[in-house]
Amino acid sequence: MKSLIIFIVIFTISYLFYIFFVILRKKNKKFNSKKVRVEENFLINKYKLDMKKINYRKFLFLIYFCNSVIIGITVTIIGNIDTKVLWQLLLAPLALFPMILISYTLIGKYYVKKGCVKDV
Repeated sequence: MKSLIIFIVIFTISYLFYIFFVILRKKNKKFNSKKVRVEENFLINKYKLDMKKINYRKFLFLIYFCNSVIIGITVTIIGNIDTKVLWQLLLAPLALFPMILISYTLIGKYYVKKGCVKDV
């Protein structure tokens, strides 16, 4: 039960942080190819997404929702390991990177299935 509470708190804090400081802070609500973040760039290039067919704000909310879930799961898992803090910091990337790749693959396949790819 304690782990669930930790996950919910970390998820809520990180998601609200993303909403207030990243999504709502963007002055231009449309896609700007000159100001692309790493997450967006990875998905656009790997899955050949056409940003003209995608609602950009929903795209950002989905990406940062997944990022918040990843952060919450990682903190919960690594926090429950009874080792020194140094080992927890070394193990965190091992848990973090596979979750990032899996979740971004799911997001990319979702948009490919919706037909939001460039016509080549």
